[in-house]
Amino acid sequence: MARHATVPDAIEEFKSESDLAAVLGRQPYLRWGLGALGVVVLSASAVVGLRGGASNASIQIQSKPVGIQVRINGEVRGRTPLALSLAPGTYDVVLGEGDSAERQQIVLADDEKSSLQYVLRENPAAAAGSAIAVTSALSVITEPAGGVINIDGVDRGTAPILVEHLSAGDHRLVVRNQGAVYQRAVTLRAGETSTVVVGTSVAAASAGWLTVQAPLPLQIHEAGGLIGLTETSRLMLSPGDHQLTLSDEKTGFRVSRVVRITPGQTTTLAVEVPRSSVNFNATPWAEVWIDGERAGETPIGNAMLPLGNHQIELRHPQLGTKRLTLSVSLNGPNRVAVNMRDR
Repeated sequence: MARHATVPDAIEEFKSESDLAAVLGRQPYLRWGLGALGVVVLSASAVVGLRGGASNASIQIQSKPVGIQVRINGEVRGRTPLALSLAPGTYDVVLGEGDSAERQQIVLADDEKSSLQYVLRENPAAAAGSAIAVTSALSVITEPAGGVINIDGVDRGTAPILVEHLSAGDHRLVVRNQGAVYQRAVTLRAGETSTVVVGTSVAAASAGWLTVQAPLPLQIHEAGGLIGLTETSRLMLSPGDHQLTLSDEKTGFRVSRVVRITPGQTTTLAVEVPRSSVNFNATPWAEVWIDGERAGETPIGNAMLPLGNHQIELRHPQLGTKRLTLSVSLNGPNRVAVNMRDR
């Protein structure tokens, strides 16, 4: 097995063993991928090493749901969404509290802008004892469009609309549209998006359905308005041609499609996403495994991966294995650089 002595400029060598010991004295540890309650997503630019300097780096931390506590080097810095200016260097970041907390070590280089995203993933039973609640969402479509939506006594806007961050369980939905009032009890399941369609029997009978198959969770817009998500099993649309825009802000993906809806039938739209190049490197070297398949030894340049999340493992026979989730985007550069000696 070949061993590579050189690494790209993205990784700096430690200037002395004492510098390394000073950092390792805090005993941070790296924990990438699925945790007790969530998954930490590493942004498209991820560099793990040690640097120092003035406060000219920054980090943005987002979560779903919002309001996750953030600790940096043991100090509470606020709740998500959170943006901070930091000096270049190594930081121990803890997202969440108690058993649900996810910890990881990040390194900010000079002028680097890093991004972390924490997504809560757990079934309702396991989440019952957690201080962080799993929320749900409700998509409401009215025929004709423009119905006023009220959930649990609170006006939410006009349909079509997606209302997020609702608690799991029973909710009271009231829709007022063209002088008519429609009321219904809606039961939401934790972590899922439900869709309710409200319309006259004639309109409902003449409508059709759309199902989107995509490897990424995408938002679906028509005429500038959000009409649904690809995670919803199907959407009801009026018959005829529809100019739709499907997009994902995190990866920068955006595509337009025209679909024809037939009354009483379900139309399936398959969406493919492009690939983007990713560079891998490690000190002193490592085997790279992507989504369970061996990709080779570092350095690896311009590995073409589909947009979205990928499970990455870097393995060294003496230094162990590091695991992370990499989010590949069109915004690039997409790179992973890891010091295998870090603990």
